[in-house]
Amino acid sequence: MGGMLYPYNKSDMIYVCPSDTLMVPTNKAAALRTRTYSVDFALGGGNPEGNVQDEVYPLLKDTQIINPGTAKKIVFIDENEYDVTGGDLCHSRRKRDPEQNLWWNLPGSRHNKDCPFSFADGHVELWLWHGTAVLTFVGGNQPGDNSDDLSRVEVGTVLANSPP
Repeated sequence: MGGMLYPYNKSDMIYVCPSDTLMVPTNKAAALRTRTYSVDFALGGGNPEGNVQDEVYPLLKDTQIINPGTAKKIVFIDENEYDVTGGDLCHSRRKRDPEQNLWWNLPGSRHNKDCPFSFADGHVELWLWHGTAVLTFVGGNQPGDNSDDLSRVEVGTVLANSPP
């Protein structure tokens, strides 16, 4: 109710994903969750202005995105229903450790083993997962698998110009 869109759309149910049936505690009773989407970490999802964290440089302007009109830069990601936390989604940075194959946060898979993504140019895609690592939530820093799932998401989340 404290969000910027709520005064214009006051029906709680329009914010609920029909596939997310987990209940969350409220002041009165348990209710359906009204947010499962998260923003890419570098786009303000959890990276304070000007703060370089884990080799992720905050993107404060659209001009910092390499070719935003090429439909490659991920903005919003449907998060796994057991991993919805602070509103940001991040993954391992292989630049620091090329052998690292970890999901810091897990994307969703409750829509027939796929996940919706929005991109900087405004379009949305539904990605079918090729592997099994994202299909079951284990915990933070969840290991990836031999599929191309993590690398596909990495490509869409690191498309930024050189550090400021």
